[in-house]
Amino acid sequence: MSVFLSALRATTAIRAGSLAAVSALPRLAPPALTPAAAAMRTPLSATFAPSPAFTGVLGARGVKFGTEYQPSIIRRKRKWGFLARANSKAGRKILHRRMLKGRKYLSH
Repeated sequence: MSVFLSALRATTAIRAGSLAAVSALPRLAPPALTPAAAAMRTPLSATFAPSPAFTGVLGARGVKFGTEYQPSIIRRKRKWGFLARANSKAGRKILHRRMLKGRKYLSH
């Protein structure tokens, strides 16, 4: 009952504008989760706000297209090249089919 009365007195004092009453509030949460600690932290929107120089590069909406595909010739030849096709039964079938069709290039 005394905790309830002290909390009631503290809330009444807060409404009156007393700062000393804040310390009279019972501790229900750790200090990091109190509203005062939360107000001291910077919001995420302020942390991730791009600088004006950077927004000029990205454009008006902040979206940059065309940087997804970075081709690797080695990876392409390993996966789709002539030697990769010739080393498997299904690959030899593909080479034969392309040869019969008259393709100028059988593979990469």
